[in-house]
Amino acid sequence: MTVKRNAWAAFWLVGLIWGSSFMLIRISVLGFGLFSAVETPLGGFRTAEIVFIRTAIAAIGLGTVVLLRRVPIPRDWRTLRALAIIGLGNVVAPFLLITWSEQFITSGLAAVLQATAALFTLIVAHFMFADERITTPKVLGLLM
Repeated sequence: MTVKRNAWAAFWLVGLIWGSSFMLIRISVLGFGLFSAVETPLGGFRTAEIVFIRTAIAAIGLGTVVLLRRVPIPRDWRTLRALAIIGLGNVVAPFLLITWSEQFITSGLAAVLQATAALFTLIVAHFMFADERITTPKVLGLLM
């Protein structure tokens, strides 16, 4: 396979994985087939269980890559604390909120709302930070 074909294959694979995550969250919350558990109100997994499974799978995958590539792992507490805070704020909190919300809205609406995050970031940053003005390149980047 050529480099161009590899790039396109990777592009579609990432799109499939990221695009199907909202649907799979909804299936896990409602509980169909393999994803059913009788003790929860909706018949599926609890929000925290789904988030734990998602992050555990990602941690195993990323940990494998780190080990295979022999990437140095930080050992000082200051760096580890910063990484933990970033992980909680950028991974765990959004995963919890998205999973919890899919008890009440469809997976398609959840995906559309998540896709608007860049738009709202652009708007909020414009008003919160003096050096983050809305510019033509930023708008073009957002539209892409």
